Amino acid sequence: MIYPPSFPVVDGQDYKTNPEKIVYDLLKPLSSKYDIFYSQKFRAESVDERTDYEIDFVMIKPQEAILIVEVKGGLIEYNGSEKTWYQNHNKMKKPTTDQVISCVSSLLKRYPDVAKKLPVNWTVCFPQCELLNENSLPTNVNREVIIDQRDLLTIDKKIESLFKSTKQEFYFKKGQSRFEYNRFKQQL
Repeated sequence: MIYPPSFPVVDGQDYKTNPEKIVYDLLKPLSSKYDIFYSQKFRAESVDERTDYEIDFVMIKPQEAILIVEVKGGLIEYNGSEKTWYQNHNKMKKPTTDQVISCVSSLLKRYPDVAKKLPVNWTVCFPQCELLNENSLPTNVNREVIIDQRDLLTIDKKIESLFKSTKQEFYFKKGQSRFEYNRFKQQL
């Protein structure tokens, strides 16, 4: 299942180069295996959550694990000596990795019952470039959690690998019952 069932259309927007549309179209064929929610917007329900936040894609392997996908378009680079992310040669205000980690943290605080049972992890997707210097990444990021233009050629394998490593990392979380999962899904 993918929600919404078609990419939202906004007048005057060029969809051929929209990075989220590129990713949406590539993930849609995987919707028989995963529940995929695009552009999920949240408003804090507790002081522990960010006030307002949006998650580009929430991908769920039903009853097993959740993967949060943050998409950034254009040329994305990391300068290790400056410890700075750049988008189209401009310094990013908030690094994409910090953004997605913050979203995961807020989501876990919003749904503590889910956090106890389902492994939750994150990935960043750069659909319009290849990661040029894989050896120059922040210490909280490894190549495995990055999806670049090259990885999109085999997106099904990359996503499966990310879910597998998430389940291995959080091996002690055994998943949810179908009832618990359906209740969570209805809240999204």
